[in-house]
Amino acid sequence: MPQIPHRFPVRRALPVVGALIVVAALAACVPGAGAGVPSSSPSGAASASASPSPSGAASGAPVAGAPCTRDSLIATYTATDGTAGHLHGILTFQNHLDTPCTLSGYPTVYFGQPDTAGGMGAPASNDSSDPGSPVTLGLNDTAVANLTITEAGIVDGCAIVDTYYFAVSPPGVGFDIDTNAMQATAEGLEGCSNDVSLLVVGGIAAE
Repeated sequence: MPQIPHRFPVRRALPVVGALIVVAALAACVPGAGAGVPSSSPSGAASASASPSPSGAASGAPVAGAPCTRDSLIATYTATDGTAGHLHGILTFQNHLDTPCTLSGYPTVYFGQPDTAGGMGAPASNDSSDPGSPVTLGLNDTAVANLTITEAGIVDGCAIVDTYYFAVSPPGVGFDIDTNAMQATAEGLEGCSNDVSLLVVGGIAAE
């Protein structure tokens, strides 16, 4: 009987094809198996996903120990005494939030515009002899800064305007009446509407 050699390769190939099908099926069931699929995530991606966000960063809440902002503080002014041609007082900053925050340096202080919310004239100059020291404020804690006011009537060139408050911003944030300034009421003040400085402020310190 004549032999048909081309059928032998077909019979031997069937088990190989079946084995390949089984291997492929097993590979599909095992995560990460097969060519081109990494066995684990890159180390950079893993560490990035595991790193926690800073406290409050996602929600916009204050971060403990971060600089105090207008949203954290209430500012008040208390007159103390007077000397020849000058008035003296204290600016007090109180943290009204549960989250601690820090004050360090000199606040920005202007006379308040009497008819609109804003600063008037020149800002207070910083008293280099009174630098203060950093203070961390918990809920309802306070810090203070000394303020000296030169009487407007004795300063040449001052365009005198009556006012009833100081416009104050915390140290380190600049001054913008819409975003970071507060009003500290102070009755019976006279300021300069032009660029004449009557104010000298000390650094923030513990009360």
